[in-house]
Amino acid sequence: MKKLLFLIAFAAVFGISAAAAGITDIKGHEFEKEITVLNALDIVSGDENYEFHPDATVKRSEATKLMVEAFSALGSSCTKTETEFSDVPVQHWASGYIQAASDLALITGVGGGNFAPDDEITLDQACTIIVRALGYELFAESVGGYPSGYMKYANDLDITDRIDLSDYKRYITKGELAYMIAVALEAPMADYRLVGGDFVPFIMQGRGLSYLCPLIKYHHAYYVNGMITNTSRSSSSLRSGYVELKINYARRLGTEYVTAPRTLICGVVDGDAVYDLLYMRGEFILKETNDDEYTVVMIIL
Repeated sequence: MKKLLFLIAFAAVFGISAAAAGITDIKGHEFEKEITVLNALDIVSGDENYEFHPDATVKRSEATKLMVEAFSALGSSCTKTETEFSDVPVQHWASGYIQAASDLALITGVGGGNFAPDDEITLDQACTIIVRALGYELFAESVGGYPSGYMKYANDLDITDRIDLSDYKRYITKGELAYMIAVALEAPMADYRLVGGDFVPFIMQGRGLSYLCPLIKYHHAYYVNGMITNTSRSSSSLRSGYVELKINYARRLGTEYVTAPRTLICGVVDGDAVYDLLYMRGEFILKETNDDEYTVVMIIL
């Protein structure tokens, strides 16, 4: 099983404590990697005891918050607000997220002007929201709509690869939802271009600028393969808290498709932890902090 290294650098960059950045109850869980990825991207976090409860079911309101955090740039701007749903008053903790999800056309409610925020979310409901977030609603509607069309595209996009599909209507767990969201973050998005006066859907599949996924669009983050060849402890030419990363491959990094080895200077963390990263190789998640500047937020060894 691949090992995960969740860097304290993430806590330093985003102004949160190292303890708050970690989750204590997912070690060895089948979806540990995916939960840790979402944690590193500040999409999920632990409770006051730093626990995630990966095997607990998920309320529709909780799932909606995660979807907005993962598949939009709104995030913390979703403060409490009036909603179009009669059962989601302005006082509801998730009212801002629920209305944002409706405005983004991710959710439609359960009928009768209601959203049922405290009901558990089912597998087919979660897949429908994710498929919409990726831009495949027209594709899904053309092959049956809800739920079969959305389940088909969730499967085609590998979002349900490790999910039990024997019952579409069953409640899913927080771990399962985290897994599906993490996979969807790397899935190619669908978009529309004007052709002969009509909007024609196309998939952002490819490399470099021709590849677009939610991880890039909303989080300005990229998966790369490589090795740390120097740190600020091993090279006096590097600023404190920085590493030299030799990248061998990146489907997209900024606007580029990287296939030949190239060296990038990335921020990590001040202190002795930097020294421990020397010669680590594997898959890195880099988050763009400024133009052409990146911070390593996670290493999958």
